[in-house]
Amino acid sequence: MNQLIALFQDKRFYATLFGNVYEFYDFIVYAFLSSYIAQLFFPQTATLPALLSTFGVFASGYLTRPLGALFFGYIGDKKGRKPALVLSIVIITLSTVMIGLLPTYDSVGMCAPLLLTCCRLLQGFAVSGEEAGAAVYLSEVFGPEKKGFVGAAILGSAYFGVLVGSLVVGALLFFFTEIEIKAFAWRLPFLFSLILGIIALKFRLSLVSSKESCTQVNPVCALWKHHRRDVTALTLMTASLCITIYLATVFLPTFLTLVHGFSLQQSMLLTSLELLLVSIGVPIFGMLSDRFGCHRIFLAGCCGLVLLAKPIFMLLTAAHLFPVFIGIFALGMVVFFVAGPLFALLIGSFQKDVRFTGVSFVFNLSMSVFGGTTPLVSLSLMQYFQDDTAPWMLMALSGMLGIVGFFSASLGARADLKIFGKREQHHDAF
Repeated sequence: MNQLIALFQDKRFYATLFGNVYEFYDFIVYAFLSSYIAQLFFPQTATLPALLSTFGVFASGYLTRPLGALFFGYIGDKKGRKPALVLSIVIITLSTVMIGLLPTYDSVGMCAPLLLTCCRLLQGFAVSGEEAGAAVYLSEVFGPEKKGFVGAAILGSAYFGVLVGSLVVGALLFFFTEIEIKAFAWRLPFLFSLILGIIALKFRLSLVSSKESCTQVNPVCALWKHHRRDVTALTLMTASLCITIYLATVFLPTFLTLVHGFSLQQSMLLTSLELLLVSIGVPIFGMLSDRFGCHRIFLAGCCGLVLLAKPIFMLLTAAHLFPVFIGIFALGMVVFFVAGPLFALLIGSFQKDVRFTGVSFVFNLSMSVFGGTTPLVSLSLMQYFQDDTAPWMLMALSGMLGIVGFFSASLGARADLKIFGKREQHHDAF
């Protein structure tokens, strides 16, 4: 307990977390305003096709994430963790403010969605250097004994950033009319990021530089030469989180609106409750993974995804509100299990000289292939099968991918791993 108190009092801990909260606020506001963006940037199409187009642009923000991961990973491993974390803040701030200044379709026609896509690509490039890099930085600062907790705290702070985004959009819906939002107010959450960005940058500049983390080798080449098997396996393993968390957060407001006819305000409120639950629960399960073993908790979560996917979506589509609440809570619980230990597993799979690059690339490649496409694929499944519960198939698939990836990866000193016996040991070289 004393160690945890000391951790919370350390400036490096909350400075890193604030930057992560900010970046994911920036990145996710787009999704929460998707219904308005669809009308302003894709006004010539019907509701569902317009939403598909809007989520298509949302997914485009993930196309540049693997490239950004290699870019920031190279900087993080060659120049130090701090320069990479500072640069990501600068780029995400500029790209988000640019979205708030964009002309709409009525002003410039097809140039509007093209400019919107360019900004999303830049956002995706910037955010790729944040979440995994921050987890690597804090894990090295506080040591392997706390890597489960600090990695989960990074994920929890990201979800808290999403929660902040949902609350800001909720306030927007409360204080402004539909006409005012379409006219100008939709821009405010994006422009607000300028203030938060300046604060986040000040925090990041105060971090202690990590010159001791620099490597003399080319981390990108070393990753390709020595870790190709693990990159593939860990990408599949990470898919368990990527798909599930985007079902639970990004897709949930649209899902509840389409299925139950909830207003956007009601859907945002329920999503905010889910995000609050996840923000608190994930760090707790990260702490438990330090105590009881990352592997056992992660595998339990993957099995839960496979077994509970159909029942959860049956609850989410129930006619009454109480089962919907239960479904939201159950969805949050399975997120706890896979998210809590994930970064500890990823960080423990790479040695220091390629750690930033390896963890960033694996995490962002999985987010690009699986996470960013989840809303689009979920809507397509619902449309193809004419079944509101159809996204359960994607959720069950995520658990299967997690299990396959886990047993395909080396995961550090594999010979020392006893999932149901003694706690795992890694070649972390912290």
